[in-house]
Amino acid sequence: MRKGIPYLLEAVKLLGDPEIEVILYGGIGWRKIRELIQKYMDMGLRIKLGSGDPVPALRSSHLCIHSAVEDGFGLAPLEAMATGIPTIVTEATGMKDAIHHGMSGIVVPSRDVKRLAEYIQKLKEDDNYRIQMAQAARLAALKYDIRERIAQYAEVLTPVWKSIQLEKSIL
Repeated sequence: MRKGIPYLLEAVKLLGDPEIEVILYGGIGWRKIRELIQKYMDMGLRIKLGSGDPVPALRSSHLCIHSAVEDGFGLAPLEAMATGIPTIVTEATGMKDAIHHGMSGIVVPSRDVKRLAEYIQKLKEDDNYRIQMAQAARLAALKYDIRERIAQYAEVLTPVWKSIQLEKSIL
């Protein structure tokens, strides 16, 4: 449930748009999740379960949604952005820091089904906005340098590491 699949499916159900097809990757192996997915499929939602490398599926998608209720820095949304896919993430993920809201992606409150549905609808209806966001997402992802982030984390954590080493030497 940490991946927020119930919130994504509820948002799609709320839209009631038969053109929307959801392809789920990751976090779908649990029996409860599979039962939930089947329940929504029985309600008429078009859902496919993806496996393996998601990048080929991303390349043919119009939108990536990472509706997690808690997550670190998920690579899937960054991969989506790098392939030129507008991406929606929640505030409960580290990915929110890689997105300029409204420009290179969308950040919504965690568990906010209505807001998620609103942005799905907006991006579906407004091709120009979706295309502009896709281009900005790709540029943002290509500028993302993991080495730079590692250096930033090391800078922040160095005082902590030094204090731990000092404590060990005192003991």
